[in-house]
Amino acid sequence: MAEFPDRIYIDKDDKELYEKIKEEEMFQDKDIDNKDLFIIAMAYGFKHEVKRKLDKKEGYVRTEYLNREDWGLINSVAVNDGLIDNLNDRETVLKLAEEYAHGGIKLLCDYIDSVQYGSFDRQFEKELLDLFDELQYHKETPEI
Repeated sequence: MAEFPDRIYIDKDDKELYEKIKEEEMFQDKDIDNKDLFIIAMAYGFKHEVKRKLDKKEGYVRTEYLNREDWGLINSVAVNDGLIDNLNDRETVLKLAEEYAHGGIKLLCDYIDSVQYGSFDRQFEKELLDLFDELQYHKETPEI
């Protein structure tokens, strides 16, 4: 059995992209840390079905900082990607999360660059609300 990974990795070239996102108005007054940015990037990559293999791995977050909700999101991505039988293999699950984050961080930065300064938070909030509404619709729709 593989050892429990102690770190989540990002691609070394993505570090400046994570720093760029920290500078966004939406995150400046918040106590946002690296694990939160990683989760956001992973979710964004997953939503857009973009995952990329890491070329130059660099430790970014210690796994001990992940809470129950973080693991729930990471595991949800793994289950949806067909890894339901491998949830105990944390190395495989985290590798998948890292690949989605690698794809998502680039998409997020491109998105930020494409909107007018200061409007990213409103656009992003609208996108999240639309996704939430879509999820609620599916939740309320009875299966036949």
